Amino acid sequence: MGPICIAQVVIVFDTALTNKHQSAFKSAVIPEIKHLHKKFHIYFQAMKTDANGQIADYICWSKYVALERDEQRPWDLLQTKLRPTEFNIFRKGYSIYY
Repeated sequence: MGPICIAQVVIVFDTALTNKHQSAFKSAVIPEIKHLHKKFHIYFQAMKTDANGQIADYICWSKYVALERDEQRPWDLLQTKLRPTEFNIFRKGYSIYY
């Protein structure tokens, strides 16, 4: 598989954040995304009844257990069903924004 060309970035985040936290999140993330020189959108919506949100939540959970507990089965199963890509947001270090 060759490199993946990203045309735009779409971030869909749960509405669990307060407006204040949503603003703080956007203030921290938008400057980082702008460095990619890609069109981007950030949405906040309830995920509990959104099928796509549930799928994204499972993908994130499977990666979490792979990294935190060294439990590879959920992530490996996804590799056979999807083509999830990994974008290392901490490749240049990390900052804590809260």
